[in-house]
Amino acid sequence: MGWRQPIIGVTTTVIPRKDGFFGQMARRASELGARLVLFHPNEIKFDQGIGYGYEWTGLAAKVWRKSEVPLPDVIYENVFVHLVMQGMVRSLRHAARVRGIPVFNPLIAGKAAMTPWIADCTSCGVQVPVTRRILRVQTLDEMLRRFGVIYVKPSGGYGGRGVYRLRAQQDKIFIQCDRFYERGPLRLTVTRPEFARFAQRHFLRIPHIAQERIPLIKYHGGQIDFRVVIQRNRNGVWELVGIVPKIAAPDGVVTNLVAGGSRMRLAQLQTLLRAEGMEIDAHALERVAMNIGRLLMKRYPKLGILGYDLGIDERGQVWFIELNPKPARRLLFPEMQRRAGELAVDFALYLAEPKAL
Repeated sequence: MGWRQPIIGVTTTVIPRKDGFFGQMARRASELGARLVLFHPNEIKFDQGIGYGYEWTGLAAKVWRKSEVPLPDVIYENVFVHLVMQGMVRSLRHAARVRGIPVFNPLIAGKAAMTPWIADCTSCGVQVPVTRRILRVQTLDEMLRRFGVIYVKPSGGYGGRGVYRLRAQQDKIFIQCDRFYERGPLRLTVTRPEFARFAQRHFLRIPHIAQERIPLIKYHGGQIDFRVVIQRNRNGVWELVGIVPKIAAPDGVVTNLVAGGSRMRLAQLQTLLRAEGMEIDAHALERVAMNIGRLLMKRYPKLGILGYDLGIDERGQVWFIELNPKPARRLLFPEMQRRAGELAVDFALYLAEPKAL
């Protein structure tokens, strides 16, 4: 059989009309002698050995053209998180595994399992908040007695949806949530019996975790955390894509943009905080991200993209908040998005090589 260009398959439910991120990826693939094809997850026909996807025509046409192609050599699974959680790509992952086609990013453990792994990493250089699975209402009572203020999160959540801050006030509990389902923000003060009923309804039906509050630095009354994105390159080595500070609204619960937060250039925030006598050690953030990436790579060899939310307290200590194997690209600044696309192609070709795994 003669040589053919490697095919990088990208699974997505949204086929773009214009250039954008996927167009940048397609050009990078072409530069490296490969083809990039966008597939809906249902359009890769493993049993037939073909797929129906879209290729970037480039040049003057600048459109995505549908075509029939052989099965891809590697798949970048890029379906929205909520659709993945509904099982959309389960059969695709299984079929690819049976045929030896590498798929990244892999599914990884949720917050409840991930946090203790990182807490046990003595070389990672990061502080991890006390975290407990919520198996009963008494868990919340115990955490509130110990810390006074705690955060509650769905173990498989995203976008700041359903993240609560709970504050104990004598015989009352103050409940705050910036994205309370699709109803917007929630601010509620309840008695302890009312809280028990609230917790039964909202925290015990699906897996949730409770965490101590992290003493994050603030700017204009909004707590700050940092999205740190790293990706693996053509040699399988982690590289920093970018660090993006996120700032919550004053007294906000989360920093997510969709929940009222805002972003800022790192250099700009460093200048503003320096005027207030605070320093941001960007190298410490990068170092922690790389250390955790190397740790997780041992468990998940096909892991190629990680987006962390890390915090810094007033002592300069770096805290782990959470990580996401599918960090939102829209949070990144343009030059970071370009680099993210290049590295996604580079790592795909690394995986496609027989020596990779």
